[in-house]
Amino acid sequence: MPRFWSEQHGVKIQSVGAPGLGDIVRIVEGDPQKQRFVATYSQATPLGERLMGVVAFDDPRRLLEYAPLIGQTVAFDERLTGTGS
Repeated sequence: MPRFWSEQHGVKIQSVGAPGLGDIVRIVEGDPQKQRFVATYSQATPLGERLMGVVAFDDPRRLLEYAPLIGQTVAFDERLTGTGS
């Protein structure tokens, strides 16, 4: 699974998966104004949205929670949940 991390201007940026393949972007946690958030990148499929990648800004622990869901069809309810596939 592709993964990278960097620090830019004091902000830790981590990515897992292939966010560039997603055409749907959601801020699922945190606040971009505070430069601490998690964004998911997914593709629409006939079965729902397939999670392609996750990027975290100053929130590495949350990134690890989402990483196992990459490649799965997911539901974006109160919390992101994998539905298999």
